Amino acid sequence: MNEREEIPVTHFDLQDLPESERFPVWKESIAVLFDVTLETQDAEQRFSSQLTTCHLGDFLLSNSVSRRQCFRRSRKLAAQDGLDHLLVQIYRQGNNVGVCGKTRLDARPGDVFVLDLGQTLETRTDDYDNLTLVIPRAILTQHLKAPERLHGQKLARESTLGQLLREHIETLWNRIGQVTAQESNAIANGLTGLVAAYFGGLELPVDCPDVQAATLETIRQYIAQHLAFPQLRPQFLASRFGLSRASLYRLFEPLGGPASYIRQERLQRSLELLVQASPHSIAAIAASVGFYDEAHFHRLFRATFGMTPGEIRRNALLARPGLLNEQIPAIDRRYESWLRTLGLTHGTKP
Repeated sequence: MNEREEIPVTHFDLQDLPESERFPVWKESIAVLFDVTLETQDAEQRFSSQLTTCHLGDFLLSNSVSRRQCFRRSRKLAAQDGLDHLLVQIYRQGNNVGVCGKTRLDARPGDVFVLDLGQTLETRTDDYDNLTLVIPRAILTQHLKAPERLHGQKLARESTLGQLLREHIETLWNRIGQVTAQESNAIANGLTGLVAAYFGGLELPVDCPDVQAATLETIRQYIAQHLAFPQLRPQFLASRFGLSRASLYRLFEPLGGPASYIRQERLQRSLELLVQASPHSIAAIAASVGFYDEAHFHRLFRATFGMTPGEIRRNALLARPGLLNEQIPAIDRRYESWLRTLGLTHGTKP
């Protein structure tokens, strides 16, 4: 009989740090997702934050407990980090209000809502306790057409669908200690199907009509298949798909523009190859995704991921099974690299 393999879990906790250091450490760490600020200076002295994250193969499920703060995700941040995930959130305590793209968000405890990391947001929370399911866009797109339209949308806590989805997510979290690594991806895939089914019934805004969404997806697939092509630039894509330059840029506006999207896709693919411990040299990996100037590739890679390609490769080797139980630093920040590499290698463990 195979030995039970537990899912990887990180525990980020600031309680052992001096009060003056807690918020700066949190701000630096959560910058992988958001730019955060506090409403008053003295709030730093009372700040605390705990974040537990479970790696479910192609998905992450986390619980965060923290003090009131403001969350912001700008177009610049979305373009820089290239994270292409959607967050399904439930606030078990505290409200979250603000603007997601063009949609007003007023989330109360018990509401289930979606945030698209490819788009802007600016929200403010009370002291909160929340659950977050992180789903790569490529996986949700298999279940739901144009998931970008869900940004800022919610299932109210009074609605049957909202209650059912909240119960599914909370039940998974409450039983997470009993879930094996072998079971985790199947469970998360089933939950993704429920997210798509329940949110698919909403009347969504028509900012991205079906034809435009289909065209965008076709171009994205073409980009993914031709990253090594040196001529893969906005003007080439406009000509290839019979679009004007303005139309192409409107299509890619939620993703930071076509040039930024191509660059981030190339960087993400290079990251995937490095994490998979490809036998090829870093220069060969860079060229295989369309970066033919190695020095330029290194600069972009470090600016995007905060580490050099060589450091990523070494960290990936250290994270192989059998080494995960080594001594973990007092502040466990592995969730940051999990977010950056999520969905790059379907079904694999960190």
